[in-house]
Amino acid sequence: MRLVGCVAALVAGAIQVSCAGLFGSPAPEAPKKAQAKAEAAEEENDSAEQADSTATETKTTQGIPTECTQQGKLCVPPGDFVSRLCADKFPSMALVMFRKGTPWTRRYVKLAEVEPRNTAGGPSSDAKLVAGEEVLLLKRHGGGGGVEVSGSTDYDALRWDGSCASLSDLEISAHPPGMTKNAPIVWKFLESGMQQALEQDSAIQKARDGQGKACGGKAAGAGRACEQANRNLNSAIVSAVRSGMELPVPERIP
Repeated sequence: MRLVGCVAALVAGAIQVSCAGLFGSPAPEAPKKAQAKAEAAEEENDSAEQADSTATETKTTQGIPTECTQQGKLCVPPGDFVSRLCADKFPSMALVMFRKGTPWTRRYVKLAEVEPRNTAGGPSSDAKLVAGEEVLLLKRHGGGGGVEVSGSTDYDALRWDGSCASLSDLEISAHPPGMTKNAPIVWKFLESGMQQALEQDSAIQKARDGQGKACGGKAAGAGRACEQANRNLNSAIVSAVRSGMELPVPERIP
């Protein structure tokens, strides 16, 4: 009887092992495969997010745009940056934007005089735009993308003094009509860090000393000698920036 019982037990065990081999083994593996697929998908999403983040970072340096946002054939900064830039005046930022090597589309005033206006909502300059003044195009209004529209087209543009101006293509040209000019740069409106960096240039330091003597600490209204000293300082700053001198990151970034 004991022998018969043992044989029966052995037969039952063999059947159980055989059945497990046919039907039972895939069951534990299925959750593992599903988990592996889920982990792989999560890693793929993380990689995509990291790639998107890297792409965004490469377009700015410490908050300052460095790559084009294409608007038709124009190379302009991102729209959200432009909105903040034209909502106020940023004299130090203007020097960084105008410096040699920046990709932004440049245009030049072709009329004798243009009244300063800023339809973007921010303040405008007190100085009129004059023939030959260099500006950076920031935004084109109407005819988005590569679509060309009939009639004049309006633009938001940045001036050397850090203000924005609204101009039409009837008022600007791709080439300066004569000598290239710039909006007046007011030294006292530049950040202290920017002033210190500019004074490392010997020509700017010399012009700055001359302005201090001629103007007696005043920016304007001190006679012809002061006006000429301010023009000399402006010329020295613009020349150095156009030649590619190193500039610090402004404290105020739009």
